[in-house]
Amino acid sequence: MCFNWCAAQKYGAIARAERSYRLHSAGIAYAWAMEFASVLLIVGALVIAGAVQACATGRIGVNQIAGIRLPSVMVSDAAWRAGHAAAVIPHWVTSGLAVVFAGFGLFGSNTPANMEMFVMIGAVILLGGTIWGAMVAHRAAVKVPLPKPQRKSRR
Repeated sequence: MCFNWCAAQKYGAIARAERSYRLHSAGIAYAWAMEFASVLLIVGALVIAGAVQACATGRIGVNQIAGIRLPSVMVSDAAWRAGHAAAVIPHWVTSGLAVVFAGFGLFGSNTPANMEMFVMIGAVILLGGTIWGAMVAHRAAVKVPLPKPQRKSRR
């Protein structure tokens, strides 16, 4: 009877150790994923703010890939620059906040759950800043007078 009890204890300990190892390795993988998400959020926030800045200064013209692509902003070059110039401050402020929260997640947290919380807060702030910037850009772009269409001569 003692032999069976000892064997059960032994195999139970082995099973607990295997479960613990699997949970530990999954925890490490989750922590790496959160670190990657933090770095991705930092890079993404800076790229978004930089692209808006480049569009505001005219380095990036009206296009279908980069910038705030609202119909009111894409109507003319003047509306494009005015809309992006108005959206520079909201994008830099919220991108800076997103970088701060992602930095807290990367360097200031001691558990993956805290990292996840900081990354999620940063992502929500960045999304809110994108919406805020688009609203401000739309308001600024509609104030720009529309270009007069060129009339073709009838000869």
